[in-house]
Amino acid sequence: MGIATEKAPGGSRNPLAIGFGLVVLTLVAYWGVWNFGFFSYDDDQYVFNNPAVRGGLGPAGWVYAWTSFDMGHWQPVTWLSFELDATLFGVRPAAYHATNLTLHVCNVLLVFAVLRKLSGAVWRSALVAALFAVHPMHVESVAWVSERKDVLSTLFFLLTLLAYAWYAERPSWRRLAAVSAAMAAGLLAKTMLVTLPFVLLLLDYWPLRRLTPFGVSAARVDPGPEGIARPFGRLLLEKLPLFALAIAGCVMAIVPQPAAGALTALPLEARLQNACTAYGMYLWKTAVPNDLAVLYPRTTNYPQVAESVGIAALVLAITGAALVTGRRYPYVAVGWCWFVGALVPVSGLVPVGPQLAADRFTYIPHIGLFIAVVWSANAVRVRTGGAWPVAAGIAGVVLLGAVVVGRGQLGYWASSRAMWEHTAEVTDENWIAHTHLGILLRSEKKPREAEKHLRTALEFAPDQPDAHFELGLICAAGDRLQEAATHFEATLRSEPNRSQAHANLAIALFQLGRENDAAIHMRTALELDPNSADFHFSQGMMFEMKGDRTAAHRHFSEAARLNPNDKAARAAAARTGPP
Repeated sequence: MGIATEKAPGGSRNPLAIGFGLVVLTLVAYWGVWNFGFFSYDDDQYVFNNPAVRGGLGPAGWVYAWTSFDMGHWQPVTWLSFELDATLFGVRPAAYHATNLTLHVCNVLLVFAVLRKLSGAVWRSALVAALFAVHPMHVESVAWVSERKDVLSTLFFLLTLLAYAWYAERPSWRRLAAVSAAMAAGLLAKTMLVTLPFVLLLLDYWPLRRLTPFGVSAARVDPGPEGIARPFGRLLLEKLPLFALAIAGCVMAIVPQPAAGALTALPLEARLQNACTAYGMYLWKTAVPNDLAVLYPRTTNYPQVAESVGIAALVLAITGAALVTGRRYPYVAVGWCWFVGALVPVSGLVPVGPQLAADRFTYIPHIGLFIAVVWSANAVRVRTGGAWPVAAGIAGVVLLGAVVVGRGQLGYWASSRAMWEHTAEVTDENWIAHTHLGILLRSEKKPREAEKHLRTALEFAPDQPDAHFELGLICAAGDRLQEAATHFEATLRSEPNRSQAHANLAIALFQLGRENDAAIHMRTALELDPNSADFHFSQGMMFEMKGDRTAAHRHFSEAARLNPNDKAARAAAARTGPP
């Protein structure tokens, strides 16, 4: 039978014309994203406050990319891409946003190319690519610079599928090496690609038809494009190099997490509950993409057991139905299992970070879900004798709605404050959103508004160090020294090596007359960060106020050496020096 080709009456089936249309659609959906700035969450550590990235490509940057576990991940290809942007464009946010968008456009075209090559269905492949291009849940992966790892790893994911389609035409070690190389590059961008070998097994079943169903002779199976159907064991064996890469990816994903403090200690029951609820959220927000946020936190009253059990039953029921009808409707089984399986690493079974779920996690899984939906819709159209113009009209309305909703979501990414305000509004007990709003408002000289959000954050997370630290700064600026000291002490209970908290606590304690305690904390701050000109200057001020001009001069001089542009440090060194 071979690969079925589409027989759509009328309209252009020129892939170049369709590709051009997909590019235009994507640009319309994301027009203006290059005018956005950096986001106040992670972008600092990934780009603008990261000296290795700012230094661009070079020996130091290369070493950093391959040896760093910053942000709790080993992601050398992602680091190298940021360093390349820094080399070419400096640290202008427009360039980083433009790169993310360019990668997303490439991914849209690759989705179309891969599905068209695998299935021969032009318009269905184009519709899946269009949904992938404009679905509002993908805005996060494109508009957030830090999520370069999403769009970059997906590029290699899709190149792996393309290489595998080439391999399936005439299997050879040389072609399998190309598949392995593309997968390895994707894992080096983001380890979420560990489920990729399972996706390839799904494609062996459909549309490649390389898999002999269990209990059926290969001679009775409609062969795939290379004319040979193989037993499952043989297909599994040929993918051993890919499974080896996946295992290595799992190890590299988990090993850095404890040191980064990203792993969350949760009992197995809570993890299962989290995973079930996350799947429900993804399904609901795929169909009704409203109240999208940058982060959905776990809360004290959510997820709930009854809801999680209900979602688990629904997912299992859909999975069972997809498998039972797999021979008649193979695209449903393949697409649904792709969606469910690709989400497993980020489902919460291994809880990394504070989130219950995240929109960006659907970037690859959605491709499978869209395949199941689009191919099923086409099957319904064929069975009911529906006309192509009607089907095209429905598809157009869906895509238009997605673009409108997506443009609205994109608007929140125009500024950090807009996104955090929106996130705080549409989520419950989101201490991260309130903390970041407090930080932004304090930087905008709005201490009262900032304090309100920071205290709200502490209601939801009483031990949150950043909220305590920021409240300490606000209280110190308002001469509420005892309250400031209390918040700095709370910060240090969670983060005992936070040098700035030690220094600020020392200043507050000194002003409260607790000079001995102040000396201990300032000494600790200097031990943690001996190259801080500010710490040396503050220590010098303490010694000068105590009358120890010699010690004060020593610290003022060191502050001036570390920061030659500090006029106050130079003047203080001159003031306390020998007459």
